[in-house]
Amino acid sequence: MSKTMYDLMVFDLDGTLLATIEDIAHTYRLACKDFGFPLPPTKEVTNWIGKGHEAAITECYAWLRRELLQDKANFPCLADKPELAQADVDTIHEQLLKTRPEFTKVHTGYYDLYGNTNISLFPGVRKSLERLKAQGVKLAVLTNKPKFLTPAALERVGIYELFDAVYADGDLQNNKPHPEGILRHMENFGVIDKQRVLMVGDSENDIKAGLAAQVQVLGLTYGYNYGKDIALSNPTYVSDHFAAVVALNEDLPLVGQEFTDLVIALEA
Repeated sequence: MSKTMYDLMVFDLDGTLLATIEDIAHTYRLACKDFGFPLPPTKEVTNWIGKGHEAAITECYAWLRRELLQDKANFPCLADKPELAQADVDTIHEQLLKTRPEFTKVHTGYYDLYGNTNISLFPGVRKSLERLKAQGVKLAVLTNKPKFLTPAALERVGIYELFDAVYADGDLQNNKPHPEGILRHMENFGVIDKQRVLMVGDSENDIKAGLAAQVQVLGLTYGYNYGKDIALSNPTYVSDHFAAVVALNEDLPLVGQEFTDLVIALEA
């Protein structure tokens, strides 16, 4: 393959390269159990991730408020606090918010212990990355996932060595949706032509970062986008398959028999 379309591809991690939601949800349930909170279902936690750990904690406490509105009996932490249990929802939630610093610390501990326990690659990721690597494309990760988990996650699934650079939460002044990470990757690799850069992600944060950096953007439908259709974020391209990164690099259409054959080969 002599002609390729991209010099640099920048990938999100959770929901794009790796299926991680079950581990993440498990860590939140462990922390919530310790604090006598209701246990969030995986589908709910899916809506929290993608904007960084602090943002996810904020979403967790917002969910707790909604749960209070549904039924205070779901909060074991109120069982030995009858006066507080009789208070209005705003008062109870205000008291729960006081636990946030300790809750964050406890959850971080569980995240460190169990956040990479059962993670796996989405179909087509390994073969697609290997093909791009062989074609000379620079491969980079840009994630809002905590830095202490990111390299370990990539190593656990055996793709860390395929990447030329990795930025996680804590490496940059600004996380996505700010374009800083994409622009830094471009600068580091000496890539000037923004049309030869592809940002690949599954959430609106990824799409916003790519559009703000004025590069090409591929939105993947299978990830964790807060329950929203990724197409509504207006990426340059949309696909159900990670193999689309190879098709785009080889200037192939994302529909039709040729693409179907490519997906079958890379997902096998």
